[in-house]
Amino acid sequence: MPLKRIFLPFLFFLTSVFAHCPLCVAATGGAVIGAKLYGVDNLVIGTFIGGFIISTAFWFDLLLRKKNKGDSYLPFQLGTIILLSFLLTFSSFLSVGIFSDMVFNERILIGILVGSIITIAAFTFNDFIRKINGGKSYIPFQVVFFTLAFLLLVVFIYYLLKLI
Repeated sequence: MPLKRIFLPFLFFLTSVFAHCPLCVAATGGAVIGAKLYGVDNLVIGTFIGGFIISTAFWFDLLLRKKNKGDSYLPFQLGTIILLSFLLTFSSFLSVGIFSDMVFNERILIGILVGSIITIAAFTFNDFIRKINGGKSYIPFQVVFFTLAFLLLVVFIYYLLKLI
């Protein structure tokens, strides 16, 4: 039996699709729920979700620029991708019920905002360091290191300020 005949009946049961990586949504959603079950504060969870959203947007922007030989496809491409990343992440979370009263509150929103700003600062700092070094990184995965270091520093500041 050809493979097409096996999958053809499933086409009738498809529902609407969100243009966001399902694996990313599942992993982030699982991390949010798992962290919540382990007692991690919503402010910390939101901070890392914000970092995830911005990192995903920067990664996708870089991917598009590479495919277009270093140029943007759209004016304000990075800003557009960041906005779409926020909207698609929130809509995906809403569609699977992650933003229920049990998990979601304003501390997650504040954390997402802070995490997003800090992640943009980490990427900007990485660009500055690379510029000093002639366009090269000092260490492998330097941007990942800076992003995680900045986010963990913010979580430590939350702790010092007794916010968590």
